[in-house]
Amino acid sequence: YIRLLLEESLQVQNILVMTFTNAATEELRGRIDRELRNARDNWGTLGEKDPFYAALEQRFDRQAVMPVLRHALLHLDEAAIFTIHGFCARVLGQHAFSSGISMEVEMEADTGELAMEALRDWYRTIGHDHAYQLLVQKEWHTPERFWERFSRAVRNNSPLLVASEERLLNHWQQLKAEVKQELLSHEAVILSRLVNEHKKRDERLIEWEQLLLWLDSRDFSTPPKPAMDFIHGNRYRGQDDLKALFQPFKVLKDQAKKEAKQAESCEAYEVVHQGVEYVRKAFSVAKERKAVMDYDDLISLLSDRLQSDDGAVLASQLQHQFPVALVDEFQDTDPQQYAILESLYPKGMDDSALFMIGDPKQAIYSFRSGDIFTYLLARDHADHCWHMDTNWRSIDAMVQAYNRLFWGAPLDEEARPVFGFGIDYEQIKSTSKAAANEMLLLDEGVDCGALNYVWFNPQKQPINAGFRTVIARWCCSEIHRLLTTSVSLGEQSVQERDIAILVRSSIEAQEMQFALREAGYASVYLSARDNLFAGEEAHELSLVLKGVLNCEESRSLIAACSTRLMGGDAGRLAGMVSDADALVEARYLFMSLRNQWHEQGFLPMMMSLVHDRLNPSPIQHERTLTNYLHLAELLQKASGKLHHPQQLLEWLKERIKLKANDQEAELRLESDANLIRIITQHGSKGLEYPVVFVPFSSYPKDPIRRGNSEFEYYEYHDPESYQPLQIIGRDREAQALAREEGFAEAIRLLYVAVTRAEHRCYLCVAPFKESEDSPLARTLGLGESS
Repeated sequence: YIRLLLEESLQVQNILVMTFTNAATEELRGRIDRELRNARDNWGTLGEKDPFYAALEQRFDRQAVMPVLRHALLHLDEAAIFTIHGFCARVLGQHAFSSGISMEVEMEADTGELAMEALRDWYRTIGHDHAYQLLVQKEWHTPERFWERFSRAVRNNSPLLVASEERLLNHWQQLKAEVKQELLSHEAVILSRLVNEHKKRDERLIEWEQLLLWLDSRDFSTPPKPAMDFIHGNRYRGQDDLKALFQPFKVLKDQAKKEAKQAESCEAYEVVHQGVEYVRKAFSVAKERKAVMDYDDLISLLSDRLQSDDGAVLASQLQHQFPVALVDEFQDTDPQQYAILESLYPKGMDDSALFMIGDPKQAIYSFRSGDIFTYLLARDHADHCWHMDTNWRSIDAMVQAYNRLFWGAPLDEEARPVFGFGIDYEQIKSTSKAAANEMLLLDEGVDCGALNYVWFNPQKQPINAGFRTVIARWCCSEIHRLLTTSVSLGEQSVQERDIAILVRSSIEAQEMQFALREAGYASVYLSARDNLFAGEEAHELSLVLKGVLNCEESRSLIAACSTRLMGGDAGRLAGMVSDADALVEARYLFMSLRNQWHEQGFLPMMMSLVHDRLNPSPIQHERTLTNYLHLAELLQKASGKLHHPQQLLEWLKERIKLKANDQEAELRLESDANLIRIITQHGSKGLEYPVVFVPFSSYPKDPIRRGNSEFEYYEYHDPESYQPLQIIGRDREAQALAREEGFAEAIRLLYVAVTRAEHRCYLCVAPFKESEDSPLARTLGLGESS
């Protein structure tokens, strides 16, 4: 940024800086401000410690630099520092005529209700058709169920494939052909041992032919009895080579019924496909009719405009306005975002430049549409590539531990491709100037390294998820040792805030919080991005508001009084059932609340409830209070557009049904005191901690399953072109590709987690069922036999 100011004489308004979140944008603005001030205050001496400034100070004296830096600082509030969405909004607003956008369009953070209206309309059109009965069989019989399963497909405008019976048959036939080919390659051995010398030679030969005929059949039938008789285990007991040879056939036999059931679902998948296409079109029309856009529309609209026949005018205007762009965290981009940048900064232009800064090993946001393959495509198209090879965060031993783990082999040997998909690992250098070296971790209690593998070896193996409690308790005991013995960080003892526990889900976070609470330690969950409307507080608030508006109805009144928001007093609740006076007293209270709502508005009534009535659980006090205040804020905002309290109640009920997933509905942080940090590995990106625990690093998670069931919608990439694809239905090829991409992202997630550690990291390892598919096992190259 400083070079562009000095060497190219650019203004801060003309250097486009972009990243992908509001928080990262503000951090970039702050860091640019600090660096400009540092350069202004110390120019001429900076080069004594920094070779970058040494080179610049030789070319630019203080007299030439000061006016530039002062001018930049004076106008920094006008600097072009945006999120990608913010940039698109600015362009579409400033260049309304060139972009073709209507002047009257309004931004909406959550347009989910418009999509749901379109979905309900579609359900009405099929309500009496066979199509609806197919959805009922799959338990997708309500718009809410459909939305829960396929909302990503609705919001993704890429071409949508559907798993057809023909595709399933082709794949099934391929599997059969592979097994048949393998059996025929050993036919001579099979016949010599099981057929030729046997007294029932002719009968067995017929069985063998039946087996081969089934493998040739183009259907999902199970093998006939003669085929199964041929591979009966009693015939080749003790002959392990034949047992291994027939095992793939037995797997096919077990899979046949599953494939047949899947084929029966194809008709329902076609119905879903029709529904998605209907809602996509109706959703787009509804937004246009109501003149609203959501944040994703900003990107798609600008991308489409720049790639249209008359997009050159807008592109020329933007190139003149922003001749240089620097895009941070570029590994989180997607095809449409890159299409915008590629249109504005085509390869080979002499009077403009695009700098894309990113680490493909930290591409972990596919659930937010981050597309690592778009990054790889951009990298391959770039004119130049530079590699930042020094870690300025961690001590040398920690950096070497990173190298040893993710190199995939001894450091003096050739690297093993841990990350796959053309993402290489280059060994990182450490530096004595790293921040961690200013306060070293001193621990004389036990012999710990920088990276510590903590192996649990239970008697019964493999183990299930319940064993995570044992691991959580061990982590608590080690944390207790770090906090209560003579372990120091610099001149101070280790504090709770110095310790981070990185997990992959809210369930793992809850297990760690419970174990810490048992051990007497408070913690804060920094990644509570759960949906506010899916929580207990939103449900209780809906009961209370219904009770306030319908307090004449005893059932609504009693239901409202059962909530913690109204005190959660079981004795008082029991009294209301048996004592008419108590019920009347409660009714008068709710009538007064209703009058307050009508006369003063929603927020005063809500705050009086929180202040006078709320009785949260002691262990969830801060969390409960934070959620109610957050709900109060959102409902107060919504009440500005709704003219009657009943409408506000319906608005709340609708969001509870939808579990509205916009940023406004993400849970807020309840506390930031000196507490042990629990954070998801996704949420830890960009952060750093002296001591890091990764308690469940060997716990596997199948990328295409939720619980015991497989997904029925997949996003993946073509293995040749890496073009993004999506499909409705359990297509085996799509599942395999989606699973492999998911496993690769899990390894990148582990990389993010381990590299958060400045001084020490604990990786807890246990033989969970299918732990060979855990990110740690795949990083280490371990298979089932290991």
